[in-house]
Amino acid sequence: MDGLILAVQKSDKLADKDCKISTINNNYGKHFPPKDDPRDPEEPGDNLKKEDDTTHDVVIKKKVVNPLPKNNGSFKFKVKVTSQNSSNEWFKTATVNGTTEEIVAPIKPGQDREFVVTNDKGIHIWGLTEHDLIEVTEEDGETYTMTVAAVKDKESYITLNPIAQTSPVNPYYTNLNVLKDDAAVDITNTKKELLRPVL
Repeated sequence: MDGLILAVQKSDKLADKDCKISTINNNYGKHFPPKDDPRDPEEPGDNLKKEDDTTHDVVIKKKVVNPLPKNNGSFKFKVKVTSQNSSNEWFKTATVNGTTEEIVAPIKPGQDREFVVTNDKGIHIWGLTEHDLIEVTEEDGETYTMTVAAVKDKESYITLNPIAQTSPVNPYYTNLNVLKDDAAVDITNTKKELLRPVL
């Protein structure tokens, strides 16, 4: 795989010259150590400086305002990540349900992935550089207005790009870049008000 870097860090427990490595894990760009690793998750290794950590993560969640009876309040996210570094790069991905997450198959660059989401559910993507473009299209949007914004106090964590004026304009499409770790974006659906005839 082009651009693959394998880093092996020796632990003090491995000082014995006869010690053998039994496992190498691929975390698809997620730089945090495993949960059972006693190291501070913000300091993943003695030789890795924070300024060298160029990959970031983002949580993209669905928020719903007013009842939306269509499909029982479920929506389809079509997600695409375009990598600026390598077409072979995969991005670690999890589905998000409130505060819980479940790891799923990684997103491959340039390929559309579909996720069904409801209120306060979404996806978590790791391994993103600031030049990797994330595109989200909400399919079958009709009776509501979709707005996109960074979570409060995390506005500087992302760049929401101006949408090219296609013909017709797709009001259910957005794209963004991730600039910092722990970025968070809400895609909010608000039911359109019905126009009542004037008598």
